[in-house]
Amino acid sequence: MDGVDDHELVRRWQAGDTSAGEQVLASHFWPVYRFFRSKLESRADDLAQRTFLVCLEARDRLRPELGVRSFLFGIARRVLLESLRGLDREAKFAPEITSIAAVTRSHGSALDAKDAGRALIDALRELPVDFQIAVELHYWEGLTVVEISEVLGVPTGTVKSRLSRARRDLRTYLGDRLPDELTRSEG
Repeated sequence: MDGVDDHELVRRWQAGDTSAGEQVLASHFWPVYRFFRSKLESRADDLAQRTFLVCLEARDRLRPELGVRSFLFGIARRVLLESLRGLDREAKFAPEITSIAAVTRSHGSALDAKDAGRALIDALRELPVDFQIAVELHYWEGLTVVEISEVLGVPTGTVKSRLSRARRDLRTYLGDRLPDELTRSEG
């Protein structure tokens, strides 16, 4: 339901067709859920629900030509940051430098640590939040640098440099266990 199909569904949804809205949201549920699961697994259900609630309330601001995915991931990022700020009340949380691992560790929480086979997720959680978001949106959700720029609210050059730095840091964390898809640049 991406691209042209989404455009038409959004137009119908904004005109009052609730079934079109349900189709739009259903088609984007799993990517949004994955977005949260890789960061705060135990809270993924709640955060995804909050994201879709905000989307419902803001549907008239959705601009179909800019894409539903960018709109939803922008909302998802804001919901995530709000949740992380709630966990990190004492410190000055900054998504461009603070990692999820730092926030969850600072509260003595074993939030989501389940097994050693999760090296990539653990390594991603060591990155600053906005770097982790950029990597996941680019490599797993297929968003372009321009779309990620819209989600993060930063210039495209900043997205490219964050992706490059994230790949370098992941290489440091994972060594030869770095997945092949992360060895290619954002090109």
